[in-house]
Amino acid sequence: MRALACGFRRPRRNTSAPLFPAHHARQGSDLSRLGLNVARLFIQHSSFNIPHSTFLIQHSSFNIPHSTFLIQHSSFNISFPVGHSLTWFLREDRASNEQTSYKNRLHPRKFGLEFIPMKTPSSPLANSYFSGAGLMDIGLRRGGIEIQQSFEIDPICCATQRLNFTHAVVECDIRQKLVALEKPCDVMIATYPCKKYSPIADIHGTRTGEDLFLHFFRHIAIRQPEAYVVENVPGMRRFPVVMEAMTALPDYFVNVFCPVSSQTWLPQRRDRLIILGSRKRFKWREPNCNRRISLAEIIESDPRVEIPKYVAKRIGGAYRDRPIISDPAGGDIAPTCVAHYAKDLSTRLVVDRRFPHGLRPYSVREYARLQGVPDSFTFAGSDRDAYRMIGNGVSVPVGEWIGKELKRYFGTRR
Repeated sequence: MRALACGFRRPRRNTSAPLFPAHHARQGSDLSRLGLNVARLFIQHSSFNIPHSTFLIQHSSFNIPHSTFLIQHSSFNISFPVGHSLTWFLREDRASNEQTSYKNRLHPRKFGLEFIPMKTPSSPLANSYFSGAGLMDIGLRRGGIEIQQSFEIDPICCATQRLNFTHAVVECDIRQKLVALEKPCDVMIATYPCKKYSPIADIHGTRTGEDLFLHFFRHIAIRQPEAYVVENVPGMRRFPVVMEAMTALPDYFVNVFCPVSSQTWLPQRRDRLIILGSRKRFKWREPNCNRRISLAEIIESDPRVEIPKYVAKRIGGAYRDRPIISDPAGGDIAPTCVAHYAKDLSTRLVVDRRFPHGLRPYSVREYARLQGVPDSFTFAGSDRDAYRMIGNGVSVPVGEWIGKELKRYFGTRR
């Protein structure tokens, strides 16, 4: 395999080797015409002031026509300024031995060859508040948003985030945190608790709202990011003071989407309110999906699930409320994933003929799949902790839709 490389050692000149003819990338020609099978281009450029660093540039076709490059590095998003000339050398890697022989040398200034890499915007940076286990952040990242900091008070949620993400996870009470101590960002995203906005709170007379929204309002007012996002239950609309604070901020164009249904993507009934605020007017697109995942697709072939004795009692009618039963074979979808499932696994059951009564609770992995969480995601703590974090989370596809729309907004803006 031949490769193009530049870097830390100047190769010893082989004067007997012929040089390739002149070539200019601006003329729209293809490096493959030079007889090169370009696989990799390693570049170190002094203007980045990053000593002893090597950046990998790859193109999907490996032909690099019209000097269009995709720059990839595990830690950096680098785009070269238009017009920069890159010094590079031809290297041949012989598959038959481990030694590398430098057969030819090519210098762009000698032959008029100038690479003009495509300048692409970097990913928008986001700070995530009340981030829980990070389910929203999974979706945002899939949509092209880079999470640089997340703020959460629950230590098990923070531990879960640290198991799955590389960004800074700050365990704190946001009511005591100073805005000045966090990193500036392009987007602020808040998923503050919905418990006191939900209709379920009416049962216990606790549907009173709470003041956590004021602390997110404080962050927006001080930092004035380019965009902000609020996620909560539709019941938040019953609190006009909260809605005014989140939708009437000066210098922001605000759009409210309600309901945003997880059922668009997933076999779960779950409606949410999404507020998108931006400093420029923008036409945000509605959520859409070509095909929804079925309940049968999320069921494990060999589930690991606990079945407490009270499950049989609820099935037998010992409690006031009957369980909500969903049958994958019948095309059913599951009810809303809730945090209190961690305390009572009998409220939501799935049909499974392999178990007593032909019913069982959802496993942790199935519950996570109902929220669109990938199987590679790891939860800290116990199964009960996992159920709680999943029930409190944002469906991953909802976060992905938001991320893609934000990425589109920043792309248009730039």
